[in-house]
Amino acid sequence: MCNYFSCVVTKAGKVFWSKRTVSHETVIKDNNLDDTKGVDRIICRVEIVPDAKDYTQPTSKWKLKIDEEEKPEWFSIKHERACFDAFNKSIKEQLFTKGKHEVSDMFCIASGNSTVTVYDNSTVEAFDNSTVTAFDNSTVTAFDNSTVTAFDNSTVEARGNLTVTARDNSTVTAFDNSTVEAYDNSTVEAVDNSTVKAFDNSTVEARDNSTVTAYGNSTVHLYSGEAKAELNSDMAVINDHDNDVIIVSKKAKVKKV
Repeated sequence: MCNYFSCVVTKAGKVFWSKRTVSHETVIKDNNLDDTKGVDRIICRVEIVPDAKDYTQPTSKWKLKIDEEEKPEWFSIKHERACFDAFNKSIKEQLFTKGKHEVSDMFCIASGNSTVTVYDNSTVEAFDNSTVTAFDNSTVTAFDNSTVTAFDNSTVEARGNLTVTARDNSTVTAFDNSTVEAYDNSTVEAVDNSTVKAFDNSTVEARDNSTVTAYGNSTVHLYSGEAKAELNSDMAVINDHDNDVIIVSKKAKVKKV
């Protein structure tokens, strides 16, 4: 998996990178670069990264890594400097460690205490105590103690101790000790020790030691003997797949689930 910051440098010293992705392969394809292997190689995949994904580190301490099986013989200090020049341009628009920012149709890193709002087809990796609000078809991968609110068709993968609020048609996969509140037509898959409150027409799949409270017309699917769900609505439905039991209130309209 490629990490921020990723780029591809040519033997001639030209650097290619993208504001929309960290994928070397996408950069190579989009720019029709020759990916010949061996002694005739004329490009090199490069990453400039902080230690332990600590994006709050001063960028002067980030290190350049060659993301190839072998470093090309032609790779020199000239190529390294060209990569760092591209990196310094990128961090002005794609790396946020504090303050409020808005991003459209772009990849970015939210870390520290930054607050980021993303639109369109943006992709965000959120760390530390950052706050992200995602609209449209945005994708968020969130770690640590970050907070995410997802609208429209956005997708969130939550890991760590973070908090997610899912609305509209958003989709959340929650791991570790994450906490999710799901509204509207949102969909949640809860794994590990995650906790979910499901409202409206939201749907939850609960596994491992996850806990779900069902409100409104929400539907909960239990797939583990350790996962727990509490019915807190006349219309909510709990489907215990392990024990082949459907739990409803007397007023619930049950469909085959």
